[in-house]
Amino acid sequence: MAHTIKPGLPLPSHKQHSRDVAINALPAPDVLVLPLNQHRDAELLPCVAVGDAVLKGQAIAQPPSVDALGAWLHSPVSGSVIAIESRDTAVSSAADLSIVIRNDRRDARQAATAFVDWQQSAPLAVCQSIARGGIAGLGGAVFPTATKLAVHAHQNIEYLLLNGVECEPYITCDDRLMRERAVDIVRGAQILLHAAQAQHCVVAIEADKPEALAAMQAALSAANDSRLAVRSIATAYPSGDEGQLITQLLGREIPRGGLPADIGVIVQNVATAYACARWIEHSEPLISRIVTVTGAGIAHPANLEVMLGTAIHDVLHACARTEQPIAIDTIIMGGAMMGRALASEQLPIVKATNCLIVTSQAMLKPQAVEMPCIRCAECAYACPVFLLPQQLLIHARNDNRVALQELGLADCIECGCCDYVCPSNITLAARFRAAKQRMQG
Repeated sequence: MAHTIKPGLPLPSHKQHSRDVAINALPAPDVLVLPLNQHRDAELLPCVAVGDAVLKGQAIAQPPSVDALGAWLHSPVSGSVIAIESRDTAVSSAADLSIVIRNDRRDARQAATAFVDWQQSAPLAVCQSIARGGIAGLGGAVFPTATKLAVHAHQNIEYLLLNGVECEPYITCDDRLMRERAVDIVRGAQILLHAAQAQHCVVAIEADKPEALAAMQAALSAANDSRLAVRSIATAYPSGDEGQLITQLLGREIPRGGLPADIGVIVQNVATAYACARWIEHSEPLISRIVTVTGAGIAHPANLEVMLGTAIHDVLHACARTEQPIAIDTIIMGGAMMGRALASEQLPIVKATNCLIVTSQAMLKPQAVEMPCIRCAECAYACPVFLLPQQLLIHARNDNRVALQELGLADCIECGCCDYVCPSNITLAARFRAAKQRMQG
């Protein structure tokens, strides 16, 4: 049964440019740059050295403790390590230590290391294997999947929600994945259910993806697993936020300062479930991901399976730029609402790269001079988590941390809805993000 939440924003989807383009594999480049800081977790430590030969799928970096859960990093190709040095990345504003690998084009592979019979293995052992497979949240959050799943050791998990909503404009990689590889997603859901010891799994898909919905329903029917169900939800932004999803599907609310696990829920992206299936059943660690490439500056929008570490320039080149370069050419990683502008095309594809939009900022939202707040309350009406953005703005400007905490700044999901509706063109979300960073620092 669906539950009432704020209706959200009916944004122009811009998905028509790429949603009907099947997934194609992009050939691996000659050189790959793999940042160690790719997850919402401690930075990884290299387990290779400059000059080492590496195999495709070989672990090249691991969490600080060998026994720790997290997400490992693997070489997408066979070749040699030619550098371990700081490189600019799309993950953070600062340079991050990265492993640079030269592709030898031999495609020599690491021997299989994943489980063969996960159903007979202890849940914690499955979690540990998922960590070693490098699996992280592929909806953009890149939180290590195993760490999320392992909460079952001290919290009862009733529901696993698989997020196939993909509510951000432009992005279609999950839509295509569900259409083309639904069987593996369902298998991944069963693996995640076992690892988290959850009782039920609900796959959530927005109503604007009828083909994906049909494909997932067919795969669930074939699996004949009573624990699995699929639900269609209304098309609105930001319905894909995990808090919104939990409330709409289950009628539960994450407590302030809490996590979904506190109310018996774990949320994973459908691409994460797919990655789990490929690792656990086929010994394929997370070395590539599907990326939507679109926008006014792209001649041939696409959904590409891209090796991690590939330069963004190579990805854009494969889709061809438009013959007439657009003004203020901008590359956005992520969706139009929550994505971030990239400083260079030479930055590498990382686990968080679900979409590249080549366009101008003006096409995403007209640029205008910021004016004083007129206290119209449109931002409060639009806020999906019931905050008071105009009050938060006052205290963010004054760095009044006590007031910000009382007003629930930590609950802001940085969705940008307040920015979108503000008639004064105030960049509210950016200010709230900065205020949260100051409070955390």
